[in-house]
Amino acid sequence: MEEERIPENLILREYAPILFKDCVESIWFIETLEQAHDILIPPDQFVYIIFPISNEGFYHDGIFIDKPSIDGITFKNVLIRFLPHTKILGVRMYASGLYPFMPITGRMLTDKNIPFPISYDHELLQKIHRAENDEQAIDAVYELLTTLHNKQREKSSQLVKALYFHLTETNDATNIRQFCDQHNTNYTTLSRQFSKIVGVSAKKFERLIKFRKAVKHLLDSPDRLLNIGIDSGYFDQPHFIKEFRYYMDMSPSEYLALLSEEDEHTNYQKIKLSII
Repeated sequence: MEEERIPENLILREYAPILFKDCVESIWFIETLEQAHDILIPPDQFVYIIFPISNEGFYHDGIFIDKPSIDGITFKNVLIRFLPHTKILGVRMYASGLYPFMPITGRMLTDKNIPFPISYDHELLQKIHRAENDEQAIDAVYELLTTLHNKQREKSSQLVKALYFHLTETNDATNIRQFCDQHNTNYTTLSRQFSKIVGVSAKKFERLIKFRKAVKHLLDSPDRLLNIGIDSGYFDQPHFIKEFRYYMDMSPSEYLALLSEEDEHTNYQKIKLSII
């Protein structure tokens, strides 16, 4: 378990998954103390199941949410506003990881937040909400996921999952047809299934991953923009800046300037910018 405060009065605790490790990237808790906090989340390749633990709720691009919901992968910035004394549990899932648990396809989720498709009165959802500590809440989450898990959907999504991780792990231009040849599968069929489950084409998803790597390098590296762009897989600096503007509606330099304006109430970068 990792715990950090970014900024002060905003507490994050993250736990590595114990079950369903090829579907769940992590489970986290965010708590605010006396102050509200804004977090600007860049375009994101993960899917999130969100469980408000406290009764305060939060704002998702101006829409108030106080019940369990699901966030799909995003191709635009999302502004989250946490109210004072808010506690949220989040299950960060790979975009291919939700389908084995519920028949919700990525096409239904991309750039959207939707209500969790189970009544809030359900025993396990109430168990999560009433948990006295992180461990009890996480146990209830795993109990819920185990109840929802469907072996047939799990089996039908295996190749999509393999391609998903292939796209996130490579730094080179990905030859999807070569992947299909290696796995003895039909390119058209796999591409159609990938688009259905993940929500976008494999090529568009690969483009999002490249951008995410660039943002992480921008935040973590003192390198010049040219080196950051090349290290992230872009041909040159103009291409990198063009892509950055496409996703963020600002240049890399403007984004760095925005980060420098952060104060104790605002965190413009995502708390954890995971890549895979």
